[in-house]
Amino acid sequence: MLELGDLGLLGRDAPRALSWWTKALEAGDDLAAYRLADLHQILGDTEKASLHFRRAVEAGVPGATNDYAMFLIGQGDGAGHGQLLRAAEEGDALAMYNLAHLAAERGDLTESERWSRASAEAGHPGGAFSLGLLAHERGDLEVAETWYRRAAGAQHSEAMFNLGNLLRERGDLDGAKHWYGRAAAAGVAEAAENLVRLRRTSG
Repeated sequence: MLELGDLGLLGRDAPRALSWWTKALEAGDDLAAYRLADLHQILGDTEKASLHFRRAVEAGVPGATNDYAMFLIGQGDGAGHGQLLRAAEEGDALAMYNLAHLAAERGDLTESERWSRASAEAGHPGGAFSLGLLAHERGDLEVAETWYRRAAGAQHSEAMFNLGNLLRERGDLDGAKHWYGRAAAAGVAEAAENLVRLRRTSG
């Protein structure tokens, strides 16, 4: 039933997805609650989204606490930050990254760096990329390269692009071409433009 709902969503048939996921939930599949929460959020039914998010969180569905927290924050509910902190403390790397992002929005760069580091160490490429940006802004290019490489190795396209820029500035044109090529293949248009210019000027 869960998979039939998934197929419905893939076919952009929201009523079909809702029907099958509801049946799956009634049969005791807590993951269906998570699916329903996301879909109701997309459809704009915040009351049902909240109801299903709570069930998914209570059932311990991976990722549900983070998504419920971001849902609450989006609704202007102050309880969202506490939920996000809970998810981060339970080891959710995405929740750590979201805490870093929210701290940066508040202008708290110390807190942002702390959570970026935590998320990077937990395996989130966005955290590694953020640390690379911070190091680059401070002029610590060696540390920036280390973090960019870590994020780029995890398929973070912006990290690939920034690593290409850093290597080009350092004079490592072969390295720059490699990472521009990787970033371009990942969809970064500016990387493709830089790669063309670099090939024209360096051969």
